[in-house]
Amino acid sequence: MENRPPVPAGSPFAVLGVRPGASDEEIRQAYVAAIREHPAEKEPELFEKLRTAFELLRDPVEKASMELAEIVPTRPLDNLVQGIAEERRFAGIDAWLAVLKGE
Repeated sequence: MENRPPVPAGSPFAVLGVRPGASDEEIRQAYVAAIREHPAEKEPELFEKLRTAFELLRDPVEKASMELAEIVPTRPLDNLVQGIAEERRFAGIDAWLAVLKGE
């Protein structure tokens, strides 16, 4: 994953300051730290961005979709799904594959 470009500034990963593939616990810890640093009373717009990013990344299907969006530009399309299925780097990939299969 060293060859990947930086996470786009507007992505939920960037908002919370975590990398794609972060565990649920890493995401939760980043969210708790961020809302302590930026409370709703002082920074309501940033707090709402943090909350929205956290909610998106809590959903395994949404998280997997966003993780895939982060790596699509760096992988050849013909081996994207095969390579991801073999590597299993991303926590939500099983949920994403289940959706594709219609399960």
